[in-house]
Amino acid sequence: MGAIAFSAISCTTTEPPSQAKDRLCEISEGSAEEALLHRTLAARSYDTEWLHRDRDFSERMQDMLRHSSTPSTPRVESCGFAPRDQQSNARDVVIHFSWTPRVDPSKHPRLKERTYYELGNSFGESSDAFTELRTPCTIPGDLRTKSEERFLHAKATYSADLDAAPDTTMRNEQVSFLYLMARRATNALGCEGNPLKADPVAKPIATSSHTSAPEGTKR
Repeated sequence: MGAIAFSAISCTTTEPPSQAKDRLCEISEGSAEEALLHRTLAARSYDTEWLHRDRDFSERMQDMLRHSSTPSTPRVESCGFAPRDQQSNARDVVIHFSWTPRVDPSKHPRLKERTYYELGNSFGESSDAFTELRTPCTIPGDLRTKSEERFLHAKATYSADLDAAPDTTMRNEQVSFLYLMARRATNALGCEGNPLKADPVAKPIATSSHTSAPEGTKR
């Protein structure tokens, strides 16, 4: 991953003092998440919106899993990040989570507009418009069976495509940032075995063939 350098970096958050111990959206100064977020936003400073506290997030995700009659569930938004300095290519980022069927991602068509990743037992893909990560998250207790049948699905969506041509380094960083944010979700949910404990190593999967995106499909 290339060096990331910014000066006069600052941020603000919208969470009240009672949320100070929550970790779902907290970005520590000097952390890997901070450096990756600045690159993803294309901005030196940003504001954070806490869309769910850790406990609320965990309860809602578990309730959806417990009561779902379908393999996939609606998404739960967790965090929003918005550039404070409006540069020409700056963009907002929103992170949300859902449950999806635990099927082998390699069985799905791979589109040439996207870059694909394997990160341990997790699977990622990234484009100019979004990044996704699917990871096993077995929850002990009454949710064990249902959680073993599904992936925890993390997704970051961006308010605008970057002006530049597709950049593999940028996509690597987008996947790495989402991985680190998904780690917080697995901690909040109590996923068995800390599935995202290892640091992310984002290396694109070499593919010999791709499929063009269907008409109307967003990259």
